[in-house]
Amino acid sequence: MSKKPENVFIKRVKNVNKTYYFQSIETYTTLGCADCFCIVNGRAFWLEFKHTTAKNLGLSKYQIAWQLKLIKHGGHVFNLIRLGKERGLKTYSLEPLGARLLASADDTAQGIEYLLTDLAERVK
Repeated sequence: MSKKPENVFIKRVKNVNKTYYFQSIETYTTLGCADCFCIVNGRAFWLEFKHTTAKNLGLSKYQIAWQLKLIKHGGHVFNLIRLGKERGLKTYSLEPLGARLLASADDTAQGIEYLLTDLAERVK
């Protein structure tokens, strides 16, 4: 039985830097909750992982609603999207009028490290 591409991607991200903290969240009671709570360089945020070839982010209406509510109350949540090895990685944040591209990187350990550090720097 093969592993889902998204799960393989999540494992790769979690293994990039052992000093970072990742707590996966599995909940069936809170629709749309992000995949993981992270602390990178002392800054805390939520992270939603997606492995998709779709032009949109692949977020459900529940995920969009959850993220916008969290942001409204001062929380930080980002979307880390793997678009396929040849197309790389991108990070997005949601805003009331849509998604905003934050950064892009190659699908490598160095690229993942760069994106996680960039996200941490965006947290106040």
